[in-house]
Amino acid sequence: MKMSAKIRFFFQIALLISISFIAWRAEVLPVKTYTTADGLLRDTAGCIKQDSRGFLWFCTSDGLSRFDGYGFTNYTTDDGLPHRNVLDFLETRDGVYWVATRDGLARFNPQGKRGATMFISSKPTDNPEAKEIDSLFEDSRGVLWAGTADGLYKVETAENQIIFGRVDLPKDRPKIPLPVSAIIEDEHGNLLVGMDFGQGLNRIFPDGRVEHFATRRGQNNNESIKTMLKTSSGEIWAGMSLEVGFCS
Repeated sequence: MKMSAKIRFFFQIALLISISFIAWRAEVLPVKTYTTADGLLRDTAGCIKQDSRGFLWFCTSDGLSRFDGYGFTNYTTDDGLPHRNVLDFLETRDGVYWVATRDGLARFNPQGKRGATMFISSKPTDNPEAKEIDSLFEDSRGVLWAGTADGLYKVETAENQIIFGRVDLPKDRPKIPLPVSAIIEDEHGNLLVGMDFGQGLNRIFPDGRVEHFATRRGQNNNESIKTMLKTSSGEIWAGMSLEVGFCS
C-alpha cells in the first residue's frame, strides 16, 4: 500500500520536529554553578587544576579551594599561604603540591594542622619583582620551574627549604621586566619559555644553552605569548596577544 502525499508530508514534518527536539536536548548540558554560597572562596577562579586523586583545585584571589565532589575545603593566609592571591597550582609526579602566589611559592605540608603550619613558603631574594610567581612547570626529568613577574627560576628543596636559581634569559626590551607567562617542554626535552610584555620566546636545551626567538611583528609591534600547548603529535602551539602563533 502506498502512502499518500499528505501522509508522507506530515510524517516528514513529525520526523523533523523529533530530530530538532533531540538535537536541542543534546545541546542542553547539565550545568551546576558553584559560588561562594557553596563554599568556594571567590566566585571567580584564575585557574583550575585536577590532582592525581581526582580533587579539583581552584586558584582564587582569596586563597586556594579544593573540591572533592561534594564540598569545598579552603586554604588561606591563615593556614600559611604567603599571599591571598593564588596564581597557579601544581602537583608533581611524586605527589608534592606547590602553590604559586603573588608573594612567593608555597609547598603544602600534609602533616600540618590548621593554622600557619600547612605551607612552607619562600621567594627569590635576588629580585623583589620576582616574588610574584605566575606559572609552575615540572619537566620530564622532575625539575620544577617557576615563572615569575621578572624571570625564570629553577626550584630545588633541601631540608624543608626552597632554593631558587635564576636562569639568565635575553631581553628584547631591556628597560622593562621579563615576565614568564607560559612554560612547556617539547618532545626533545627542550624547555620552551614564553614571555609577556613582548619579550619573545626562549628555548632552553638540556645542556643549558638558550636560543631566543623574537615575537616582533613590524617595527613597533611586540607580541606577547600568553599560553602554550603541546599536541599529541608533538606540535607546540602558542597563543599570542594579537594573533595565534605556531612554534615547532
